[in-house]
This record gives sequence, C-alpha cells and structure tokens, in this order.
Amino acid sequence: MISSGFVLVRIMVPAVTRDLHVTYRLPTQLDVDTELSATLVGRRGRDLYMEASASQAGRRIVTATARFVEVDLAHPSNPAARFDTRR
Repeated sequence: MISSGFVLVRIMVPAVTRDLHVTYRLPTQLDVDTELSATLVGRRGRDLYMEASASQAGRRIVTATARFVEVDLAHPSNPAARFDTRR
C-alpha cells in the first residue's frame, strides 16, 4: 500500500518492496474520505516489516503486510546510484 512507502520517507531509508500481501475486507467506495495508516513493526538486518490499513467511515476496508529491503544507493550495481546527487 502506498502508505507504507510514506513510512520509508519518514524514516529516511531507501528500500524496495520484497513482499506485499493485501486483504480486501470490504468494498472500497469512491469519492469517500479514506484514512490510511502504516507502521514499521520490525526490522532484521536490511529487511523492514510493515503493517498498513485503510478505513472508511471508521470501518477497516483493507489490511496489508509488507517486507521491504533496504538498498545502498551508492552501490555500483544499483542503477539508481547514477542519479545520486550527493556526489
């Protein structure tokens, strides 16, 4: 879920999605306020584990668990290193 990506920005850790499991619990309505939440629930080495959810009108409509892997932007095998502006 997109809210998990915001957690990575907040903790300033560059990472990519390794696994993502989404459970749709209720139909998602359009044009309705939706509350998103995500939490970093654990970390082991380069792996970051998150839980996220979306709610509408106080009812949880989507839950998700994800595992992200921290990446080294300066590593030569990382194509993103070519765009690193810190050099």
